[in-house]
Amino acid sequence: MRQGNSVVSDRRVDPLAFDWGLERDPFVLSELDPADRADAVAVDARWREGFDVVLANPPYVRQELLTAYKDHWQASFRAYDGTADLFVYFFERSLQQLKPGGRLGFIVSNKWLRGGYAEKLRAMFAKQCTIDTMVDFGHAPIFPGTDAFPCIITLRKSPPPPEHAVRVTLYPREELGKELLASYVEEHRFPMPQAKLDSAGWTLEPPGVQALLEKLRRNGVPLGEYAPIKPYYGIKTGSNEAFLVDLATKERLCREDPRSAEILKKYLRGQDIARWPPEWAGLWLVLLKSSGDQSWPWSNTKDSGAAETIFAESFPAVHRHMKPLEEVLRKRTDHGRFWWELRSCAYYELFARPKLVYQEIQFHPAYGLDRAGYFLNNKGFLLENEDPWLATRTHTSSTTCWAPLKDEALSLAGDKIVFVPIPRANAQQLAATAPAVESIVELTRTSAEATAAVLDLLRVEYGVETPGQALGDFSNLGSDAFVLEVKKRRPKKGAALSPAGLKALRDLFEAEATKIVEKRTRILDLERTIAAAVHQAYGLTAEDVELLRATQPPRMPPGW
Repeated sequence: MRQGNSVVSDRRVDPLAFDWGLERDPFVLSELDPADRADAVAVDARWREGFDVVLANPPYVRQELLTAYKDHWQASFRAYDGTADLFVYFFERSLQQLKPGGRLGFIVSNKWLRGGYAEKLRAMFAKQCTIDTMVDFGHAPIFPGTDAFPCIITLRKSPPPPEHAVRVTLYPREELGKELLASYVEEHRFPMPQAKLDSAGWTLEPPGVQALLEKLRRNGVPLGEYAPIKPYYGIKTGSNEAFLVDLATKERLCREDPRSAEILKKYLRGQDIARWPPEWAGLWLVLLKSSGDQSWPWSNTKDSGAAETIFAESFPAVHRHMKPLEEVLRKRTDHGRFWWELRSCAYYELFARPKLVYQEIQFHPAYGLDRAGYFLNNKGFLLENEDPWLATRTHTSSTTCWAPLKDEALSLAGDKIVFVPIPRANAQQLAATAPAVESIVELTRTSAEATAAVLDLLRVEYGVETPGQALGDFSNLGSDAFVLEVKKRRPKKGAALSPAGLKALRDLFEAEATKIVEKRTRILDLERTIAAAVHQAYGLTAEDVELLRATQPPRMPPGW
C-alpha cells in the first residue's frame, strides 16, 4: 500500500522495538506488491547505508511504562539498563544509523548526564564519539509549560582526538528571553576536556569550579573512609496508610488498648529533617517488625489464621486498625512473614541510637543530629554517627558540590554521600566547632519549642487551627502583619477581637518574636564560626570561598 512517497504495510510494526529496516522484518516485504516492494527495498538500502546527520527531540518516557519492551531491548542494545528512560535507546540507534564521521544533534532531558542508568551510554559517547557542544538548560523552561530539564548535545561519530575539548554552556533559567539563545551560548561557553567525561556522571562546570572541586577532594577523604559507616534507608512500609499514623490516631489506639503504645514509635518524614535538630511533627509509626526480626506471640504459629487470632488478642486496637487494609497489605511484595508485619530489616536498633539523619532530596543542606531515637520513613537516611565535625561538614555549602541536582534540589540518596570528601580537622578547629554545634542544636530546639507554644496558644485562645506558612514562622513578621495574619486565620463566625485581645496579641508577638530573633542571630554567628573552621580545614583561600558561594544555589544562610 502506497501513501504519498511512503511505503507502508497493513501489518503494524511497533516502533518502540527500534527494529527499523526491512531486513529486520521480512514479513513486511513479502506483503507488498511488486511496485511497492521495489520502493521499500530502496528505502531499506538507504537505512543500511546510514545517514550524514541525525537530529531529534526524542520522547521522554519513564522506564516504569516500558516493561513490555525490556527483554527485547536487553538483547538488542549495549546501553540497556532496566531503569533507563526511552530516549537512551534513541541515542544508541541513532549512532548506529550514522555514517562514520556523521553528526548527531539531540535536545533531550539532562537526567542522563548523571543518572546511573546512562553509565553505559556515557561510556559509549566518551570512547566512540567526538562531542562538539553541550548546552545544559537545567530548570530553564525551554518548552513552555513543561519542566523538562533539557540539554542539547552535538557530536560526531568518530573517536575523540587527544586533548579534545567540548564547548560547554550552562544556561541559567533567569537568562531565558534576555538575549538570543545562540548569542548567549557563544558568549558563555567554556572548554572542558572530553577526557573528563567518562562513564561516571558528567559534571559540567567551568575550569575554576573544576579546580575548586579537585581541591576539596584533594584536601579531604571520602566520608566512607573518614568514618566506617554507611547510610541506611528509612522504613519502607509498603502501605503508609496502615503503618504511619497521626497523633489523634495514636491516642485513639492507646485509649482502646494501652498495649498499643508498645509498638507505636515516633517517626520523621523527610520534610521533618531540618538543619541541626529534627522537627518532629507528632507522627507515629506502627512498628510491627517481621517475625524474622522479632519474636512475637504469633511468630512460631504456622497457620496464618491462628497467627492472626493471636495478633488480634495481643494488640486488638491495632488489629482493628489494620484489618480493613488487609487486601492492600497482602498485595505488598515486601511484607514480613504475615500480612500485618513490616518487611525484614537488619538495622532496627540503629534508629534508637544517636545518629545523623538527612533528607533523600534536599533544597538546602538539611542534616539533623537525632538523639531522641526517631524512626524515619523512606524519604530519609541515617548515618550511625553523631560526630560534631561530621555534622558541621555536611551543613556547609561545599556539600552541595557533591549533591547532584534533581529538579533543582540536591540528591544524596543511597550511598552517594560516602563519596563526599571530609577534611581532617586539627585540635583548634575541633575546639571551635564542637561547642558551637551543641549550642546551635540547643538554640534551634528551644526556638522551635517557643514557636510551637505560640501556635498552640493561638489555637486554644484564638481558634487558629491552621496557622499556614506565615504564622508558622511568625518571628519573621512585624507586629501588624502578625495581627492581620491571626485575624485571617480565625474562624469566620468567631467574635471580633476586643481591644484587650488585640493588645494581648501584640504583647505576645513582641515578647516571643524578639527572643526567637535573638536566638537566630546567635545561631548565625555560630554557623559562621563553623564555616570558617571547615573552610580552613579544606585549605580554601578567600577567592575559593567567594567562588564556592557564587556558584552554589542560594540555599545557605548568609556567611557560609
